[in-house]
Amino acid sequence: MISTSEGLVGMDSRLNELLPYLNIGGLDVRIIGICGMGGIGKTTIAQVVFDRLRAQFEGSSFLENVRQETEKQGSTIHLQEKLSLNLLNSNVNVQNTKMGRDMIKHRLRTKRVLIVLDDVDQDIQLETLCDRTWFGPGSRIIITSRDEHLISAFGADKVYKVNALTDPEAFDLFRLKAFNEDEIGENFLKLSYEFLKYANGLPLAIKVLGSSVRGRNEKLWSSALKRLGKNPPKGIIDVLKVSFDGLEETEKKTFLDIACFFKGENKDRVIRILNGCDDDGVEMDVQVLIDRTLVTLFGTKLWMHDLIQEMGREVVIKECREEPGKRSRLWLPKEIIRVLGQSKVMQQPSA
Repeated sequence: MISTSEGLVGMDSRLNELLPYLNIGGLDVRIIGICGMGGIGKTTIAQVVFDRLRAQFEGSSFLENVRQETEKQGSTIHLQEKLSLNLLNSNVNVQNTKMGRDMIKHRLRTKRVLIVLDDVDQDIQLETLCDRTWFGPGSRIIITSRDEHLISAFGADKVYKVNALTDPEAFDLFRLKAFNEDEIGENFLKLSYEFLKYANGLPLAIKVLGSSVRGRNEKLWSSALKRLGKNPPKGIIDVLKVSFDGLEETEKKTFLDIACFFKGENKDRVIRILNGCDDDGVEMDVQVLIDRTLVTLFGTKLWMHDLIQEMGREVVIKECREEPGKRSRLWLPKEIIRVLGQSKVMQQPSA
């Protein structure tokens, strides 16, 4: 069993949910997706599953950072070569993606393999790396992505959605990262709960925040907590912003509107309002945001993780940090009153 001493808090419950999806021992070729927002732990879960199961297969390959590798190389040729090296123990010079597909299909069609494609964001990556007809009976392919629709449209047999840590799990992880000893003073305990309220179950945020205050005194803990509202930690925001950067322009606009004004509002009402602002196609934009786990639905209401909302608002604030009147959106009453009082006109008025 995986223990919290390894820093993998909450892993057992997630594995208990995920492993039945894989149906190890079945002769079909099965594709399983692992989806969730950035920093939720998709890669960690996939790595643990891979390490546990790889010995049961004739070959195994874990392709990390598929999105980044594709952006850096301009194609998936390098990844096709790496897949061949891992599964066949042979270096192959792939000239183009068609050659790579043909090579993989020809040489692996009878081999039982375990493959993980980590952080996929384009269908071309799936089409050139893991068609289920290329591999032998009993093979298993695991795909991690922030985009649930991408994996479902590819024909995944099951998609596992990673949830935030429970309150006890979040506290255990924070304690591992923030404290050198088991005993926690009462004041530190109160401050811990404030940090955990901010992180809201996101493992990445808990790790970053816990590590940032480890070994520091109570005064510095309080200072760090006060700073969070004005300066969100870059290590958290940068990871979350990857999802935003991958959106189309109209999707970005809709996301920022929801982050600034419409979190917790009825979905149909929000769509009506935004359509009334000449934003044709808002319903599709909202669906894309849901597919990419930037927005979720609680009943009929639009919702998002507090840190995703903060990331979106930070995007708007960066448009002009010093002068709110030059930003595309205003949501703080004191800033709205100030701008109106100064009779300033926003350059890109949205709301």
